[in-house]
Order: sequence, then C-alpha cells, then structure tokens
Amino acid sequence: MFLLGFLMGVAPCVPYVAILSYIACEAENAVLTGILYAAVFAVGTAIAPIVLGTLVGIIPGTLLKSSRLLKGFQVLCGIVLVLFGFQLFYHALNVVR
Repeated sequence: MFLLGFLMGVAPCVPYVAILSYIACEAENAVLTGILYAAVFAVGTAIAPIVLGTLVGIIPGTLLKSSRLLKGFQVLCGIVLVLFGFQLFYHALNVVR
C-alpha cells in the first residue's frame, strides 16, 4: 500500500520531481540539499490534501446554505475542471506537434 501511495503521489508531480532533481544536482552539497528539498516537498504534498479536504467539507455546509448558491458553486467548479482539461489537451497537442 505504501508503494502504491508513493507512486500515486509522485505520478502527477513528475515536473516537480524533475525541478527538485535539477536543484539538487546544481547545489553545492547536492545530497543533503536534495534530501532537504525532497522532505519539504513531501510535507507540502502531504498537508495540501488534508487542508483542502477539510475545506471541501466546510465550504458547502456552512458558506453555501442556499441550494441556489450551492448549485452555482458546483457549476463554477465544473467549469474550472473543464477549463483545466482543455488546457491539458492543448498542451498535449503542442507536445505531439
């Protein structure tokens, strides 16, 4: 389970891992600096879902008590997801060309 969790955590973050690897290679003390950067990155990666997961439960329940506002919030979130999908598709097409 740890290995699967690690792979799922690293898979969407390949550009970040590449940047951290580059910084670690360019640093004067590459091993210790690389370990420090990886640890800080891991902490940020671990904390973000906890904070966002908590807010996801709080926002609809307390801030959006009106069903009309809740529906508008859901539509807005859907539009943002669709826009991210189009952006990903656009960048993928540019890479293929």
